[in-house]
Parts: sequence; structure tokens; C-alpha cells
Amino acid sequence: MKLRFYPRPGHLCSLPGPRVTGALPKYVGRRVRVFENTIVNAPLDEPAEFDSESREGRRLIRRMIVDRQDQPLWPADPETARACSTAFVPVKRGTSGEYEPVTSADRAKSDPEPKPAKAETVIVNMKKSEKGAQ
Repeated sequence: MKLRFYPRPGHLCSLPGPRVTGALPKYVGRRVRVFENTIVNAPLDEPAEFDSESREGRRLIRRMIVDRQDQPLWPADPETARACSTAFVPVKRGTSGEYEPVTSADRAKSDPEPKPAKAETVIVNMKKSEKGAQ
């Protein structure tokens, strides 16, 4: 199974694996950019993927379970959330470029189509209109 993660704002989760002396550190779901002598760890456009059976995947699952109160990553799909024993929260790219949870207002914008009324509501409204006609 593939594990997919987005980075959380303000968190840097180092990539599993060996470190090279003198090299810039690498983080899950982020790329290193240098602007005017400043190093920026910008989030990637796509979620970072790891195999759940790999050493890196097992390390990230363990990290997500141990750091329950302050998890460094957003699971990108419900399967990854289930593997990490955490709740799935849909995220979107915010104005700052970081990923943030989708709010109910965002969901309303993306689903402008009105939902059909329940049958009970229609029957109650019909009875009210019949009373007014008598």
C-alpha cells in the first residue's frame, strides 16, 4: 500500500534514510529553495509517497502514531490515515502556499448545487399548502 502525506505548516519531518554531511537536510513533502541567501522549505505540489512496507514507510507510521498531539504531516487519503491510526482531514493549498484543512465554507463553494429535499419535508409542505387552499 502507498502512504501519501502533505506537510503541515510549521513542521519539518526529516526524510528517512542516511544523512550526508554538509548537504542541506531534506524533509517529507518539501523541497529546498534558496531566495536571497535564505533557505525556504516549500511544500511540494503533490503528496510525498512511500511504500507502507518499506523502512521509511514504517518509520513515518510510527512517527504519526507517537506524535498524536502534534503530528508533522497530513495524511493525503483515508487509507493513509487508517494506516496511521488517525482521522482523515481533507486539505487544500492555502494562500500562504502551505496546506490547511478544508473548511465548511470551502466545501459549500465547491458544491453549489442544492441538495434535493427529503420526502418527509415535501409531504409536510404539501399538507400545509392543502390546508391553506381550504
